[in-house]
Amino acid sequence: MTKSDFHVPSEHPCYKDHFPNNTLVPGALTIQWLIELCEQKGITINAVKSAKFLSTLHPGNHCQVETQETDSLIKIKLLREKQTIMQATLIKQPIQIN
Repeated sequence: MTKSDFHVPSEHPCYKDHFPNNTLVPGALTIQWLIELCEQKGITINAVKSAKFLSTLHPGNHCQVETQETDSLIKIKLLREKQTIMQATLIKQPIQIN
């Protein structure tokens, strides 16, 4: 298992329309950020197998990301103050051997 920190950006264009009096980070945006984190580590994601949101995520939140990797999957947990915010299983793109 690997762990890393993740700071939710305080500003994003979609925030203004996503519950203006109680801004929440959209789930699709959260998943996109997690996929981008994987890609920064050289892992290409092919699909989202599952995602479950257990709590809300707000702009400016500081979180921890825990990942477990197998040959074909990456299991991700996003935590805030040790509370699981969401869990996802991502399908890795197979490595092409020529």
